Amino acid sequence: IQNNLNSNIQELTNKYTNPLFILWRRILTIAFSLGVLFTFNWSLVVLTLLLSFVGLYLPKLFEKIASIVNKKIKSNRHLGSVKLKEKVMFSLLSEGFRKEEVLAVLDNSTFSSSQEILKKELEKYYIKLSRKYDGTALQYQLKMKLLSRGFEIEALNEVLEEFFS
Repeated sequence: IQNNLNSNIQELTNKYTNPLFILWRRILTIAFSLGVLFTFNWSLVVLTLLLSFVGLYLPKLFEKIASIVNKKIKSNRHLGSVKLKEKVMFSLLSEGFRKEEVLAVLDNSTFSSSQEILKKELEKYYIKLSRKYDGTALQYQLKMKLLSRGFEIEALNEVLEEFFS
């Protein structure tokens, strides 16, 4: 019975008492820190509180934007990187996010214009456009269609050269 009581007291101490003491200590630390800052100047307290809230909530905002960006990228895999970036940006702006926040997240996101997607789109448009055009006119029309789909010119020229050789 005594071992059981000791283990129960130890469990209560670890689960409830220690976290309460840690919480109380942190609250007192914050209160004393604000008191010391207030003795210097009240504007330091306001600045500290403002920066604390910005530091706490800004990452959550960027995390939300980043999750939306990832969903949009996954749902629009058929587009090239340029068009995909435009579409994601306009979508986020229409949802009410600020342009600076959206651009910051988009700069950190990776938009890969993979060769497989480009080749697949090229084959699709080749089948469609080869009925109407041939030769350089066909190449020109393919290039225009794929550029309008948001593929980069360097990757497009490389795939077109490989496709027609």
